[in-house]
Amino acid sequence: MLNDDAYNANRHVQTGHPVNTGNPYANLLKGLMEQGVQIELCGATATANHWCNADLLPGVKVNTNAMVRVTELEQEGFTLIYE
Repeated sequence: MLNDDAYNANRHVQTGHPVNTGNPYANLLKGLMEQGVQIELCGATATANHWCNADLLPGVKVNTNAMVRVTELEQEGFTLIYE
C-alpha cells in the first residue's frame, strides 16, 4: 500500500540501489482499484509505522481500526478468509 519512496524506506533500500526498489505490488494494487476494489489500510498500523497519507499509493483509504472494519464488513455479509 506504500508508494515507492515509503516502501524503500520501510524495507531499508538504499537510494540509488538498482535492484528491488519501489513497491513491487503497486501495479497490482492500482489494477485492482481500477476494477473497483477498495484497498484499505488499518489506521493503527499506519500510526505504529509513522505512515501518513503521503506515504500511500493514490486511492488507498485509511480506516480507524482493522478489527472494527472487519466486523463492519462481516455485518454487511462479507466473510474474512483466514490463511
